[in-house]
Amino acid sequence: LCENPERRWLQTPRSSGIGIRWGTGCYRRNRYWNHYYVTIGGLDLKKIYILDTSVLVHDPRALTEFEDNDIVIPIAVVEEIDGHKKRQDEVGRNARWVSAFLDKLRAVGHLDEGVSLGKQKGKIRVELNHQEIEKLPPTLDRNKVDNRIIAVAYALKKESQTPVILVTKDINMRIKADALGIS
Repeated sequence: LCENPERRWLQTPRSSGIGIRWGTGCYRRNRYWNHYYVTIGGLDLKKIYILDTSVLVHDPRALTEFEDNDIVIPIAVVEEIDGHKKRQDEVGRNARWVSAFLDKLRAVGHLDEGVSLGKQKGKIRVELNHQEIEKLPPTLDRNKVDNRIIAVAYALKKESQTPVILVTKDINMRIKADALGIS
């Protein structure tokens, strides 16, 4: 619970580089993200973070750093991670770590329904649906993986009251997402 909300400039995840806003709420910080928790009636409003491949191959531990927020990994990201596993560099090592981590979670529950990451932690799930690419502008190539990931974020944003945030290190993907109104 937020006991002392304060008004200040707030920024979304550092890797996004966008989303500076003025607002009232609790401000907590950890190693990876500047978290802004919106408070409504004294309760924190959870967020849904959609992770891109670029974040996971850069630092796979990001999977566990979103506190009590939910994490969605589009199936297209799992496919890209699978393609990176054979590499003999840090990207390959991180891709193997992500695959092993998701495999351990599979033993706990169904990833398509969401698996809890622990007490006071959110859920992580692999999103198989919501790839309604036809709802995106026709100028976006439907065969590009980035656009399929954006389609997942766009569909979840349209159907959910929970704030949806796409986390990526890809500049052009952030630009496209911002043009569609996705944080």
